[in-house]
Amino acid sequence: MLLAVVAVSLTVSVLVYLGLFGFAVSQYRSARQHEQSESVDPHEFSGKNEPETVYTSAELEHFDVLWKGEYGKWRTSEYSANDTAYTYVHGPYCPHDEHALGIQAVSKWVIATEHVWACDACDRTYPYPDEEIGDGTVVERAMKRRIKRKREANQSR
Repeated sequence: MLLAVVAVSLTVSVLVYLGLFGFAVSQYRSARQHEQSESVDPHEFSGKNEPETVYTSAELEHFDVLWKGEYGKWRTSEYSANDTAYTYVHGPYCPHDEHALGIQAVSKWVIATEHVWACDACDRTYPYPDEEIGDGTVVERAMKRRIKRKREANQSR
């Protein structure tokens, strides 16, 4: 009798563990399929609104992709006496055809994925710098330097 109880409890526990394992595998596969099919539109890398009054604009190739920036004020000049000019960055864009890039997850190994920027127009992909890009301030600072040099060059003429 005791042997039958032990056998039944072992069988039930094995079935429960197999069920949990099967559930975990199905959840993993579902999440992985969702992640691989997910793509994100490009976004602005500035915490500010796009300036309404633009004094100058520039392009910058950083992280192997193209970024566009504008230096200006949020409002038109008649209202902007107290506004401070700022740099606004948007992108990324494909350096080959200037189409907006989206972010996609691609399989790297059996269980690993990596993010890439992908161009829908030319099907090129560019590595997405997960650690380096942070909140986008790296790109914004580089664009500020580019616009500053451009403005200084224009003023010295």
